[in-house]
Amino acid sequence: MPVINLVLFVIISIVLYTKLRSPINEDSRRYQKWAKSTLVLVPLFGVHYAVLLVFYFIGQTDIWLVCNTLFWKFSGI
Repeated sequence: MPVINLVLFVIISIVLYTKLRSPINEDSRRYQKWAKSTLVLVPLFGVHYAVLLVFYFIGQTDIWLVCNTLFWKFSGI
């Protein structure tokens, strides 16, 4: 299930990026809009779990614990 969420996250991020790169949208803040919309999707799809597992497996459990707690608090559960 996390792999499916990661794939969907990447596909949606690419679609958002291509929509913001279109000639219709000539806003100078297009990358800021893309980053903001992508960051909203991170806790929604649970992508942070896949990224934070790297910290857990290399032995940096303190970093993993703090980041996991922050994302958990902002997930709305």
